[in-house]
Amino acid sequence: MGFKDLVTVFIPVFNAERYLEKAIESVLNQTYENLDILIINDGSTDSSSEIISKYSEVDSRIRFISRENKGICYTRNQGVKNCKGKYLALLDADDICMPQRIEKQVEFLKNNPSISVVGSSVYVIDKDDNILGVNKVKTKGEYIKASMITGSQIVNPSAMFNFEMVKQDLVYEKNYDSAEDLQLWLELYLKGHRFANLPDKLIKYRSTSTSLSHIMNEEKINMSARLIQSALYRSGRDISYEISNICSRNYSWKYILSCLVLLPRVKFDRYYFLRVLIFFVLVLKCIFKILK
Repeated sequence: MGFKDLVTVFIPVFNAERYLEKAIESVLNQTYENLDILIINDGSTDSSSEIISKYSEVDSRIRFISRENKGICYTRNQGVKNCKGKYLALLDADDICMPQRIEKQVEFLKNNPSISVVGSSVYVIDKDDNILGVNKVKTKGEYIKASMITGSQIVNPSAMFNFEMVKQDLVYEKNYDSAEDLQLWLELYLKGHRFANLPDKLIKYRSTSTSLSHIMNEEKINMSARLIQSALYRSGRDISYEISNICSRNYSWKYILSCLVLLPRVKFDRYYFLRVLIFFVLVLKCIFKILK
């Protein structure tokens, strides 16, 4: 395929010296070459700035912005404002792009002009790059739409946007630093944007105990609950059946907990989800007995 359309790849950085070189190298080694690589250093206190400078001096496609720490939402919004490409691809500083990631996503968006954002399945890796497993995302549009209200089906660092379609709505609210990705996906969902996923595994997604995406605390849980409640209220739709259907097919704790939060607003058998949780407890007890 041709490389006419410019793609901005945005990497926000904060104290990422351990993995940053691998992230940058994975973008430089893409089969799609017409790239604008935007890297914003959010006040790192380690050697991240020196690492970025080293690469920017030898590859003119890299744009480097460095400033004092202002948080992830401010940094992501600055990335959006500085996007030059027709498409905007996200990547976290500790993750790795597969070589054809950009090419495949650009091709998909070109062939599907009504889609605003496309993600992909991902390899899950540990701190030493060992593959722990695969996160196979759902690719059917109706499933993604139905489940968006209770949590995104897009793996954040795998996302590529048709920037012209979303730039007016692509805003990270500063009050949601702990759940900025959920806030954005819900906002785009409520604005009527269409989502898609490729079955290809286009990212190596790092899972460590210190990864921002894996740090769950009371603040993040409460913030996510407020976002979901607000989105449900604003949607004005009766999604009881959709939520119940998703949970019954997947038994996903994320969806079950989200639905429990929404119980006062949704009309269905509220004890259904409690019974599912009790079932999981019983299963875990059986597993522990077997392992003893």
